[in-house]
Amino acid sequence: MPQQSRSIAVSVATNLHLAFDTELCRTHTVWSGKGLHLLGPQYSMAKRPFISTNDAPVLWSMPPRSPWFTVSEKKKSIPLNAQYRAVSTGRDGVSLHYELTLPDGERVKVSETPRASGRFIVRRIEIGPASRLLAFVAHDELGYPLKFNPASRMLRMLRNDGRPLQAFIGHGDFKVHADVHHGAYEEEVFTETGATKGNPKVKREGAQIRMLVAIPPHQSPVTLEIASTTNPKEGFASEDAIVPAVFQASQAKPKERAPKIYTAAPVPGFSMASTPHFRSEAFPLPKEIELLVTGMDFLPNGDLAVCTWIGDIYIVEGATGPVRSAKYRRFAAGLCEPMGLIVKNGQIYVGMKNELTRVTDTDGNGEADLVERINAGWAYTGHYNAFSYGPVVDINGDFVLANAGHSGRWDAKYMGWGIRVSADGSKLTPICSGFREPNGIGVFGPNRDVFISENQGAWIGSCRLDHVAPGKFHGHPSAWPSKKEEYGKHTKMDPPAIWFPYKLARSTTGIAEITDDRFGPFKGQLMVGDFQNAIVTRVMLEKVNGEYQG
Repeated sequence: MPQQSRSIAVSVATNLHLAFDTELCRTHTVWSGKGLHLLGPQYSMAKRPFISTNDAPVLWSMPPRSPWFTVSEKKKSIPLNAQYRAVSTGRDGVSLHYELTLPDGERVKVSETPRASGRFIVRRIEIGPASRLLAFVAHDELGYPLKFNPASRMLRMLRNDGRPLQAFIGHGDFKVHADVHHGAYEEEVFTETGATKGNPKVKREGAQIRMLVAIPPHQSPVTLEIASTTNPKEGFASEDAIVPAVFQASQAKPKERAPKIYTAAPVPGFSMASTPHFRSEAFPLPKEIELLVTGMDFLPNGDLAVCTWIGDIYIVEGATGPVRSAKYRRFAAGLCEPMGLIVKNGQIYVGMKNELTRVTDTDGNGEADLVERINAGWAYTGHYNAFSYGPVVDINGDFVLANAGHSGRWDAKYMGWGIRVSADGSKLTPICSGFREPNGIGVFGPNRDVFISENQGAWIGSCRLDHVAPGKFHGHPSAWPSKKEEYGKHTKMDPPAIWFPYKLARSTTGIAEITDDRFGPFKGQLMVGDFQNAIVTRVMLEKVNGEYQG
């Protein structure tokens, strides 16, 4: 989104939506009308524009800073680092989970669950035990103050666009304060052009109104609720009616629902095999779903997990049986363009553009209800080409991904790099650089050596197969930690394991090792796909003086 590349958009009602910034753990925009306008070729069949927009009236927004802080012994404010952890869905709605790190290292768990109550949006914030005072900025915006009532804990103001805003704090042992000061800050605006050349920064300045909530030290979790609304037609709501009408309104719980199972249309599969030695089967797909497949792996029970470009995960039941008997169950939706999926210890991990993620069904109903961030240590500009491919798992059990450098910037860290993420997600280590569009990533041999299949284009004369090894440079300008003075000016590169003939393969993709004898004498070789010519090539590798070639 223009406000933040790493955003989670939540529709709390058909005409009321918010976007949460996972970098600063703030609700950055609330709007009415239509939901998020998803853009990009997987949605619109056009490469531009690709920045999603909320083409509807903005009700309120928050500046680009963390809303959490504490107070030092000298009564000075100390901003707190907030780390986003996960998003979950359940009968209470969508919850956003993150952790605050206090100055002494103490960690406090926080969960925010937004909901609609009439024309109000209510944010329910559950705060885990904390040994010291916390402060939360419930609202922070440029505008004109009208009224603050400490007794009812109500703020009224006019936003700069003339909309009247009203915010209330619900019951609880919290002190509420409002102040007005001269605000001045810069706000980065994510744009199509800025994705490759650097985003513009807009200066905001004027009278700034803040509504602060003090949360005293507590040994058990506490709950804070904030209700806010703008309604230029009707003006302000009565203070006396707010508490019973908004905070105490009974919330109808959605009914338990089972995931829908899709089956294919009753048409025969067909074979395109031109040899009697192998059989090729085509899967007829359900007409209700769109499988723009970007990754797949088998679950322990034999079902096939498939992720798609538009952000879905489907479980294909009976994938290795008769093709017309396969059943398709949507397991997850709303992910950020996953380009790879792997099953590790029975759990599904996907590599999205913006993070490495674990997707889990915690209640056993057949649908995922928890999407956890494992690591997001690389920059994400929001560009159409800012793909992250993988993950695969190396011999040590760590995750390896390859980030595209195509349409990158030097200051967008790790674009064009192969990276390793520790098994627990706590550490990211760069391996090698120079990737343009590493569409395929896979492992080979008993040591699970990682290879990528590179896509030809600028700086890359033809598609190639590269061994991912420490310190190598594969030809395309890469972002930090590459040297800035060498960005786009390099004259040397490490050779690939193989070059693909250009006429044969023009956009190489996925990699699979032949691990048994069912493909005749080709055990120990690789099969590499190509999406432009729609073929599969066979690659034979050997090691010469410690380097792969073939």
